[in-house]
Amino acid sequence: MPELKFYEVDADYIDYLSKIDSKVPKIDYSAKSAHDKAAH
Repeated sequence: MPELKFYEVDADYIDYLSKIDSKVPKIDYSAKSAHDKAAH
C-alpha cells in the first residue's frame, strides 16, 4: 500500500483555487473541528 501523505495548504491559496474550480472544498483548517485528529 502506498504511503499516505498530508500537506498543509495556505488558506489564501485555497480561496484562490475555489474561485477557479468549484470542486475545491472550502475548509477552515485553523478552526478545531470533528475532523481534527488532535481532538480525538
